[in-house]
Amino acid sequence: MTYQTGNASSVVDLLSKLATFAQSVDGWVVDKIDTKAKELYLHNENCFWSLRVGSSNSLPTLYIVINNQFNANLSWDNQVGSSSVNGKANFYRYYWGAGTNFHHEPFASYTFLATTQYIHVVVRVDSRRFRHFGFGTLKKDGVYVDGHYAYGTHSTNTNDTSYASYPFTSDMYLYIGSREYRSFASVVRVNEKDYFFGANESGYEGMGAMGIGDATIKRDYKPHPDMLLVEASLSQFNNLITLVPQSIYLHLASKQYQRIGVVPDFYVARIDSVVPGTIREINGEKYYCCAATMFQTVTSNVQDEDNSYDLGYFYRVIE
Repeated sequence: MTYQTGNASSVVDLLSKLATFAQSVDGWVVDKIDTKAKELYLHNENCFWSLRVGSSNSLPTLYIVINNQFNANLSWDNQVGSSSVNGKANFYRYYWGAGTNFHHEPFASYTFLATTQYIHVVVRVDSRRFRHFGFGTLKKDGVYVDGHYAYGTHSTNTNDTSYASYPFTSDMYLYIGSREYRSFASVVRVNEKDYFFGANESGYEGMGAMGIGDATIKRDYKPHPDMLLVEASLSQFNNLITLVPQSIYLHLASKQYQRIGVVPDFYVARIDSVVPGTIREINGEKYYCCAATMFQTVTSNVQDEDNSYDLGYFYRVIE
């Protein structure tokens, strides 16, 4: 794994530094970086992605789209096989891509973690606030085509966590309709079909994907079987942490659930006793530990979408 930390003055600066970083990682190719257009196109052996800086709720926002190839003559969200096109057609009236908004610039720091299989990014916006985005290919369960994903962390300046879009959210029964805050969902591609996290639209009720990226945030309507593992991930007696893999399930038109794999080197657990933004050794390996958004131990009936309570993300680090 390649691991890098640094500072960025803006989302565009972060995108530029991400392009330089990606070029240093075995297996990754930068097809185009255009800081004026605020766009980045890159691929590895398995898939293509395009990233673009825009805005949402007057906040700087980064969007990620899965593609089948790179074509310099096509726009960032209209490449061949674009998940943005598929999302607009099948689920979200306003779907752009997996979205991450940042509330303010510059950033306190960023962390890039990568292998030939993925690139994961953690942005520490300020001393307490974190944002997460990334793209790559699942560690698959079973035999199927694709397994590519893109995810982000998006909020809407409201006081309700149900309006936030955490990486790989597990809520499968959200009403989307014309609500634009659902246009930033994570996505996974399986057998040439895009499954959106939290998808539920007339004619597609329940079809989509789910993970545990928002475990312990809103506990209603969470069918993911690993939810209770996250709840019990921190021992109150000996301060041991049990890391729960970010496992991905599809909810099919048949109303059946199918586990398709895990996001590599991305784990979820409670962080009551962990200082967010630090590297901690667990079971002989190093992990970068951080809050899902902002860490604050309060009861779950106090809703604030930028407060992830005791929910933490753990990224495996190999230096």
